Amino acid sequence: MKKLLTLLLLSGMSLASLAQTSLNEFLDKTDALLKAHVREGLVDYPALVKNPSKLEALTRYIAQAKPQDWNAAEQKAFFINAYNVTVMKGIVDNYPTQSPQAIGGFFESKKYPIAGEKLTLNELEKEKLLKPTQDARLHFVLVCAALGCPKIAPFAYRPDQLDAQLDEQTRLALNDPNFIRVDSEAGQAKISEIFTWYRSDFVSKEQDVRGFINQYRVEAIPDNFKIGSYTYDWMLNSVMGPQPGEQANFPNRQGSNIQVFTPSALFSKGQFEINFFNNLYTQTAVRDQSGDRQDLATRQSFINTMIQFTYGVSKSARVNVGFDLFLNSASIADADQGLLSHFGDVQQRKTVISYVAPRVKFVPFPKLFPRSSIQTSLQIPVSPNLENRDGLFLTHDRYTWLTQFFTDFNIGPKFQVFIEEAIFYRINRNSLNDRNFVRFFLSGFLSYFPTSKVTVFGFAQYAPRYETLDNGFDSQFGLSQWFTQIGAGAKYQINKNIGLELSYGNFIASRRDGAGDVLNFGIRFIK
Repeated sequence: MKKLLTLLLLSGMSLASLAQTSLNEFLDKTDALLKAHVREGLVDYPALVKNPSKLEALTRYIAQAKPQDWNAAEQKAFFINAYNVTVMKGIVDNYPTQSPQAIGGFFESKKYPIAGEKLTLNELEKEKLLKPTQDARLHFVLVCAALGCPKIAPFAYRPDQLDAQLDEQTRLALNDPNFIRVDSEAGQAKISEIFTWYRSDFVSKEQDVRGFINQYRVEAIPDNFKIGSYTYDWMLNSVMGPQPGEQANFPNRQGSNIQVFTPSALFSKGQFEINFFNNLYTQTAVRDQSGDRQDLATRQSFINTMIQFTYGVSKSARVNVGFDLFLNSASIADADQGLLSHFGDVQQRKTVISYVAPRVKFVPFPKLFPRSSIQTSLQIPVSPNLENRDGLFLTHDRYTWLTQFFTDFNIGPKFQVFIEEAIFYRINRNSLNDRNFVRFFLSGFLSYFPTSKVTVFGFAQYAPRYETLDNGFDSQFGLSQWFTQIGAGAKYQINKNIGLELSYGNFIASRRDGAGDVLNFGIRFIK
């Protein structure tokens, strides 16, 4: 009996030792990863994307860990490190991105395997750490991948050092002039919105938020200073590698808008975009029912200018609203004139404000398809006779309900695929052709990023049109015409906010449709 008890005791001690060794190994590897990829509170995500094996090994351990076998300090240290590692894994899985908020459901709906459970980041933070421990210092060590967070530490949190580490990181954050912004001349201090979102974690009968902050500050915020908050910065806490001509000291630069804000991505609350996009279609020939080219006696050119304003209305970047203004111009020139004849001497030219369009964009299934979105708008004609303005066809003289489906995915760190399906439902107003019709646009883009500021891309588009057709005996709904377009282009990010786009397309095939060329030019401002 004694031998059996001794064997059981030794077995229990051995299992406990193995569990401790396993936790220590996880902490050592986490420590090594952070030391290699964190610089001055920023994360080198491009390096993690290029070589993700060590990060993936840590997330496998997090998924299988059994913290119920550990003491309270070990559990607390494990879940802190698990949160920070899981956030990094979530960014790497969706890289490039300019913000965790640009990834639908990043915190509130996407679930990760954590210690035998499926948890969202919010659940991991609240259910495994904040509620059980009631420790407000956690807010200064749990890093959400945004610049508004306290800086991420370049080391792992360990059970035997945890209390000192929490104190030190809290002290560093609350003495950081970018995190607590004291203006002595104005007699005020602006603090992070973390203190608003989690106010109950910082206040008690004995102290208010100011009191909590002053516990850790070298220079206390005076009692007569007004306290307010500044807007949380959701830009990614990323270190970008050096570009040609730059110093190799990894300056604090953010990813380019052209990489992360594809049409699939939404803006978080307070972000906005102004987009000025011009589409020039010009032709000297069309194709008939058989697809044969039929030359025209003139060059016909049509410009569609779109001015878009888009605004983020939700912190989770799941809903955007916007408003569009369209200008249309048409011209007729000699057939031997070039693609840009519209801007020179022409036989006839006319320009009008054609449509206004309220618009909404949303992520319908953030859990299943976080990088897919839907946009819908109603284009309302504001000028008369758009299909026969002074003898020129400018654009469709119809109400247009446009719905677009966007999705994109990465192929490694340098390539990205973007797909769009658009449905135009044209509703007769005073059109010469009184039939309503539907037109689909299926478009695919393959983008390559040689640097963070430059994108080159190729695209293909197929656009069939369906309407009620009459053959003289009866009528039926069916395919009336179509075209196929291919092309290429480039985008360039001038600075943090402004980007340019230029592309060319050609209608390589069609039936009862055009046989022309397309030039696109856009200027995009994101704030």
